Amino acid sequence: MIDYLQKAMRFNLSTPPEKVYLHFDNTGYFKGEYIRFKAYVTRCDTEQRTDLSHVLYVELVNPSGDVVERRKLKIVNGEADGDIRVDSIQTTGFYEVRAYTRYMANWGTHACFSRVFPIFKAPKREGDYSRLELDKISYQKRLPNTRKDEDSIIVDTYTHAMSLRFYPEGGDLVTGITSRVAFTVNDEEGGHVQTKGYIEDDKKKRVCEIETDNLGRGLFNLKPESGRKYFAVVNNQKGKEKRYELPAARAEGTVLSLDMLGEIDIVASFFNSEGMQGRLIGYAMMHNGTIFECDTMTASPSAKVRFNRFVLPEGVNQLTVFDSKGSILAERLFFICPMAKEQDSIHISSRTSRLTPCCKVSFNIRTEPNSSISFSAIDAATINNGWEGNMKTWTLLASEVRGYIDHPEYYFEADDDKHRRDADMLMMIQGWRRYDFRQMAGVTEFERKQPIEDKLYLFGQVKSKRKKFSPDDVEITATMYNRKGEVIDGKLKTDSLGKYNYIVPDVEGEWTLFMKSKKDDEARDYYIGIDRHFSPEKRYIYSSEARIQQIRQPNFIPSAQNAVLEDDDNISITKRNHLLPTVKVKAVRMILGDLHVNWYDEDNAQEHSVLRYDCDEDADMYGDMGENMPSFFEWLSSRNSYFFFDKEDYDADKMSEWLGSSVQGEDGSSEWQNGGIGSSGRRMYEDRTTYNERPIIWIIDNTFWGITGLPNRASEHIKIIDTNNKTDDISLPGMLDVAKTLYISEDLSSMKTYLWAENLQGYN
Repeated sequence: MIDYLQKAMRFNLSTPPEKVYLHFDNTGYFKGEYIRFKAYVTRCDTEQRTDLSHVLYVELVNPSGDVVERRKLKIVNGEADGDIRVDSIQTTGFYEVRAYTRYMANWGTHACFSRVFPIFKAPKREGDYSRLELDKISYQKRLPNTRKDEDSIIVDTYTHAMSLRFYPEGGDLVTGITSRVAFTVNDEEGGHVQTKGYIEDDKKKRVCEIETDNLGRGLFNLKPESGRKYFAVVNNQKGKEKRYELPAARAEGTVLSLDMLGEIDIVASFFNSEGMQGRLIGYAMMHNGTIFECDTMTASPSAKVRFNRFVLPEGVNQLTVFDSKGSILAERLFFICPMAKEQDSIHISSRTSRLTPCCKVSFNIRTEPNSSISFSAIDAATINNGWEGNMKTWTLLASEVRGYIDHPEYYFEADDDKHRRDADMLMMIQGWRRYDFRQMAGVTEFERKQPIEDKLYLFGQVKSKRKKFSPDDVEITATMYNRKGEVIDGKLKTDSLGKYNYIVPDVEGEWTLFMKSKKDDEARDYYIGIDRHFSPEKRYIYSSEARIQQIRQPNFIPSAQNAVLEDDDNISITKRNHLLPTVKVKAVRMILGDLHVNWYDEDNAQEHSVLRYDCDEDADMYGDMGENMPSFFEWLSSRNSYFFFDKEDYDADKMSEWLGSSVQGEDGSSEWQNGGIGSSGRRMYEDRTTYNERPIIWIIDNTFWGITGLPNRASEHIKIIDTNNKTDDISLPGMLDVAKTLYISEDLSSMKTYLWAENLQGYN
């Protein structure tokens, strides 16, 4: 048992995690604006700026879970700064900005920094931020969600209207021992449900009454009996009773209970079942992965251990109880509210007595010496969203729990009984174990798949397309170039497994990478894979964070009592700042070069679409993994579950027709044929290639190609508009790497350019 504790102590020395916090310049954004931020990266073990990673990844993720923008930033002394322009998004809505180092990816999704922002439609008039408009597309429920579902959800599968989650204190219910059980009630959108109900056993015997608060949280005590099942019966939003089964109780085990209300001591109580009594057990108290107190004991029916709250580390701590095999018997997080300190404060006063447009504002700022400060100023008239939390609440609380916290600053307001009870409820419900004691103690293996990037590296592996070509000793030439004409190149050879590793020099901006391989001075057929697909799964977004927050009042209002106010219309020419009259742009000159051809113009598709897939990027992924390139439809059905494509529906003749054969009607008639051709040789198919069981209109290179999944009875209502007579010159892509970009639109007005339809209710 001592060996487990020693291994756990050494783990954090050899594998210290990192944390990231991003300070943003605003609380919400409009399409076309920049999201600007300052990043702080710290080591969890020392709580100081990191000296490990030197590359930070920041991603803008759309509501469906697709990364639409990504930045790689250089970390210098634990800090980085950057921006993301939100002009390439397809729809407005609530977008997630998340940040992580490659090393942090070893700990998965919850280790990332994450914050959700509203991105509004661009103002109709420049400078007018009074109209806050978001696209309303969720009601159609046709957008796929690739985000990771929240775990531990017990769903009422009959109505799908409400869900309950149960959290026994310490982890498990144990037969014959009283446990506290926290629970939450949420609606189908994740919103909090305030309700009442009761706990009963499988013989309909009532055990206790239960109810939730305004956050949908509740707490009850339960002493499970042997052989009994237990259920929570609560009223749904319509007042009808619904029944949910509780987790089954274990026959043997340990129940851990914490009393957080003591003024000086926190009391941990251990209750052991009869089969556990007499065994050797241990406990370890951790903060940020560092064990600061531990001990062993012989299990008795009950035991208590006291901890002085004033010597415990501030923030989230973890208490783990384990047996002689290193298995976890019970585990619990708890929160110590930090004491207010003078060194935590930043004092700001203004030397500017009056605000005028474009004027310079001077501040006096006082804080601890050698501190790093990031500062953002927002015009109060343009604030479009409130905010919750700050660097302190993220570092000490939000980064250590699972899910979204409503008003995290509340838990730092005071250290009285009410705040302690509420914080303890939060720990029981949303406690996420960033530090897995079993991995730290060597009981289970910690897979460190991703390295610490102390520089920007280019990792990868070469795989042969033919068995007779071995991947070892392959010469790889890498060339990087940018739009300024700057070129960086390098050569190296692969190892015995075909792996390679470049150190990329410090560069800024967008660069294009070109790689080629040869062996024995001859070009050979190899896949050159790049190890760049380590972005963690996208987290679950709660409805409570995808909403407009209450806007706060301005906190900087200059006083003009002692200032000499000047008339805005008569500012002296000696003043350095002047606001010129607004200029209205009546027309824009468009210069179209030879490269601006029809297939290159994606503006129309981007304007009307709700989703965009970069086919080039996905094709590169298959190449990086050394896998065969999939067909376009195989990729599409795997990329988006709403696309249905059954290979058995298509014979060679149909696929040949789809992928480029010239098609003409035999008699030119408009008679409908199964999988056939409409009038004027236009393709209309009654196959099963659909999007969420709806027909698909295919537009290729801004030219109408055809319709799939169209019911027979609907064809007579469609008339093709001949705006382009090049239908026979285009074809659906056969393989993924043939396509460039795929846009998905549900804007029915966008199809009017290509076809006219009437009376198609039910088919749109």
